[in-house]
Amino acid sequence: MNQDAAEKPCPDCGEMVRPNSVRCWNCGGFMRKDMAVKYQQMQMNPKPLGYLDISDKDLRALPLAGDDGDDFELSVPMTQSTSFSMPPAAAPESGASPDDIPSLGISPLSSLTETSAPLPSLDSDKPTTKSERPKSEDDAFFDMVKEESAETAKRRKQRPMVGGVRTASGGFIIYCPYGCRFEVKDSHRGMQGRCPRCKAPFIVPVDPPDYSISKKPDATAATAPTGPADAAGAFSGWLKDLHLHTVAPDKLKLKADSLLKEFTEYDVAFSADQLLVVNLAKKGGGLFGGGDKKKAEARETMLQHLKDGKPLAELTATDKQIFSADQIRQMRVVQPAANRAESMFAGITIFGAGRIAVMMPYSDDPNALPQYLSFNLTEFRAFASALQLYYGMENFGGDSGAPVTDAYDTHTCSSTNAPIQALRYLEYYKADPGIKLAPVGYQCGACKLTISEAGRAKDQLGGKDGKGMAKQKCPKCQQKMGDNPLMGFAPNPDPVATAAK
Repeated sequence: MNQDAAEKPCPDCGEMVRPNSVRCWNCGGFMRKDMAVKYQQMQMNPKPLGYLDISDKDLRALPLAGDDGDDFELSVPMTQSTSFSMPPAAAPESGASPDDIPSLGISPLSSLTETSAPLPSLDSDKPTTKSERPKSEDDAFFDMVKEESAETAKRRKQRPMVGGVRTASGGFIIYCPYGCRFEVKDSHRGMQGRCPRCKAPFIVPVDPPDYSISKKPDATAATAPTGPADAAGAFSGWLKDLHLHTVAPDKLKLKADSLLKEFTEYDVAFSADQLLVVNLAKKGGGLFGGGDKKKAEARETMLQHLKDGKPLAELTATDKQIFSADQIRQMRVVQPAANRAESMFAGITIFGAGRIAVMMPYSDDPNALPQYLSFNLTEFRAFASALQLYYGMENFGGDSGAPVTDAYDTHTCSSTNAPIQALRYLEYYKADPGIKLAPVGYQCGACKLTISEAGRAKDQLGGKDGKGMAKQKCPKCQQKMGDNPLMGFAPNPDPVATAAK
């Protein structure tokens, strides 16, 4: 019997594990659910500490348990080769359980040397009982600690145990391939590391998939991406005609808009565990070339192929790429960047002003060139929504400076005292042809006085339609207002009035 055929997939990360293994070699998860439950019960109900009845002399001779001083090194293989040291675990907060954090380097017995109450002597003829011993401040403190420990244990039983044992410092406990237990931070998920004790290499596990939700998301959900109305096989979410840029690093020009027109249109399809990127309109003729009509026919052929449940390998297309869920989680936003020092392109909008670009997962082919998908604002929000819906990637791009959600600045009209809600990040809204904007107010470039559109019309400033506001004198400083409109979403046209025209 082939040994590979006998291996079983890990229920958490999907890696193949040898038969009869207790834990997965990749993520450290338990192969059997009953063993995972038993382990969690053991973690939530630790054995109480025992205190030895020994003399001061014997106590001072005991060595203290300390940190070995080794650093925990991590590296990010996809973006940089720089390694850094794992920060030390923070001190436990109030109410934290000793099992939630690694060893702090202090033996439980060492604290007894600082107490004011003497330890009972081993040579005493009559041992001191609890009823005979008077209550001291140390006894009251010990009783308080016991009450807090009991309350902590009660709360631990009530909280959900997801993604490993959480610690008070915000990290979680993992095990190296040889069973060494230590703490890592959430920000280290997916990185390569080395055990601080036995030096064994390992990968910090990513968040486990949530198997409590359906494997096939509802394609009619409000957060589902736009695309063909009908689901095609396992792919129930679609985005059409996205811009994919293949970039040769040695030929890249760090110049604004240098890659704006250097793209090929691709369709992107989402399933529960895969992402399909397929080109249906590559130039040069052939089955999938020849204009919009040929592209539409090629798309229908592809959808029918997937609906029939045929293998993806047999899908006829000029170019197709298939990424697994683990590869999809490697993607990140490269334009814009929250900090110019962290930008791959020095903060230059090479994909076009007001556009958002995402780096695709690296190919196994060492000669493959880097690829990027670029979006207007509407397309990116649909893409980020699909990543959250299908792969659990919440708030994708939220730390990049891209307007994942609408943000506003609030001003007050000097004429009506009414609030003015003005959109931020206007360059992204102006670059999206599907978004219509309209002025909601105007701001003086000199004194920053603001006037709402209603206030402008009331005071008859800037002409009938407000087009002359740039040359209009400011009511406060008497300087020209300048071209500083405050923008918001244009109101939807009245369908009755539109039909009458």
